Amino acid sequence: MKENYRPSDEEVNNSISPAYEAIGFICKGLKKDVNCPDSYIAGMLRAIAEDFDPPER
Repeated sequence: MKENYRPSDEEVNNSISPAYEAIGFICKGLKKDVNCPDSYIAGMLRAIAEDFDPPER
């Protein structure tokens, strides 16, 4: 993906915002189900984000 990527309004409305909301909903459910602290959820999300972050060269 290009560093200067900007999604269209349609992409934001139809794909990005719903994905963002779904991720938040899933994380809130996980927190409730297993009674873990926010820091655990944050660490899990950071680990996932690292999979999408290109290595520095």
